[in-house]
Amino acid sequence: MPPTERYFAGGSTTLRGFSFDDAVPEGGYAMTIGNFEYRTPLGIIPIKGLGAALFYDTGNVFSTLSDIHLSQFTHTAGFGLRYQTPLGPVRIDVGINLNPKLRFRVQDLSTLKPGEPLYRREERFKVFFTLGNPF
Repeated sequence: MPPTERYFAGGSTTLRGFSFDDAVPEGGYAMTIGNFEYRTPLGIIPIKGLGAALFYDTGNVFSTLSDIHLSQFTHTAGFGLRYQTPLGPVRIDVGINLNPKLRFRVQDLSTLKPGEPLYRREERFKVFFTLGNPF
């Protein structure tokens, strides 16, 4: 199936501890995502419309519906700042991948150079600057 018909996760609206669509780079035909976010005004700084958020994201992308298992969910958490504008909130979020895994570094082994590792560890932190609510 072409990539345009697959599900992908990762980024400022799904799993904020991953780059855009990078939680499962090859995508899948089933996805489950849960986002939990606590937002509060930032009263300690006297700027109208400024707020903070704490969040937890969980879920993953799977090859098929029968492959969905809680043990395969990824978990990210983080914090952010929100500033309410007439166009919607401007957000800065720092997402933390709570369980970075090893994954293949290259899709095509013929491009591998001598001495290059086959695997890389997923990044631990991601920062997103976005306009609008995450969900």
